[in-house]
Amino acid sequence: MVVLVAGKIWYTEASQLMPALDNTMWLTIHVTLATLSVALFVIGAALAVTYLLRDAAERKSRVRGWLAALPQAEKLEAMTYGMHIFAFPLWTFTLITGAIWAEVAWGRYWGWDPKEVWTFVIWVVYAAYLHSRATSSWTKRQATYVALTGMLCVIINYTVVNLLITGLHSYSGVA
Repeated sequence: MVVLVAGKIWYTEASQLMPALDNTMWLTIHVTLATLSVALFVIGAALAVTYLLRDAAERKSRVRGWLAALPQAEKLEAMTYGMHIFAFPLWTFTLITGAIWAEVAWGRYWGWDPKEVWTFVIWVVYAAYLHSRATSSWTKRQATYVALTGMLCVIINYTVVNLLITGLHSYSGVA
């Protein structure tokens, strides 16, 4: 449903890639990594929400309906963590390949473009999640909220930053 609405609201005709970005190798690597890592972060966020719901139901001894069909809360949390353990290095490589592509295209690795900044913010938040998950003073539930904050940052990056903020990445024709 979200994809259909987004397609109706944000659809724009594809246009020629600006000459500075016309590098098939870095385009393919960077965009593929970004797409794959965001997809895995979305799955991780869905698992995080199901973990929090199942955990709350288990604490109240009220596991009923569709929640009863889910794995135990501990298993859902482990799946959430596992998904993020896999997605985070891919996002790291997204950041790195974007910097390399920027050097090739614009002659600099980092230019404080809003998209670059938010890509780094996302990286920091997910690094904080993995750190908090591995730290004994944090509960798994608390760490899961940090992971969901990371997903919120991804949503901000792909909506607010793409649609409302002008920068070097403002070439989609949507804004």
